[in-house]
Amino acid sequence: MKLIARTLLITIFSIAFFAGYSSDDWQSVMVVLIISGFLLLLSFITSKSNSGTTGYSGGASYSNNSCSGSDSSCGGD
Repeated sequence: MKLIARTLLITIFSIAFFAGYSSDDWQSVMVVLIISGFLLLLSFITSKSNSGTTGYSGGASYSNNSCSGSDSSCGGD
């Protein structure tokens, strides 16, 4: 879904930029360029901030309880 939104925003931004460049009338397309550029930037920022998170939130931890010899962590000497 994000890919479709980005493609649409890039298309709108490109058409507005081309229209402003070809007619040399930047005032008429400036709002479209600012809004589409901001939304495009926002879509990339939010995807980068969510990419490092995982869905795992388990609280259990693993511990090795096999004690042998004089292991100090098992209460030995």
